[in-house]
Amino acid sequence: MKRNLFAITLLVLSMLLLVACNQDSGLKHSEPNTKSINSLTALYPSATDVTWRVKGQYDIASFKLPASATRQASTSQGDNEIDMEAWFVSQDGSWRMSKESEIDFDQLPEAVQKAFK
Repeated sequence: MKRNLFAITLLVLSMLLLVACNQDSGLKHSEPNTKSINSLTALYPSATDVTWRVKGQYDIASFKLPASATRQASTSQGDNEIDMEAWFVSQDGSWRMSKESEIDFDQLPEAVQKAFK
């Protein structure tokens, strides 16, 4: 009897875990507002490999930019593209923030490099 109760309890807990893992993370792959697309094109005309996702009230663009188009110099490995992300308000396409996904150590200010040495 105890063995059956344990097995049923284990089965129920496993099912609950599977259901919880299947919940939507809030990120949806869908088409962004046309205003967001226009804002991205205006801010980053040289953006390539653009993909969009929607999170809450934001349209999020992930894309690549030539290193020469950013404030950072090209990387020491000769990489000529930087991965970027830009967030826009879905309702009106207004820009909220942008970020680079990687910055090489050589691209950090000298004071920061010295602090790590």
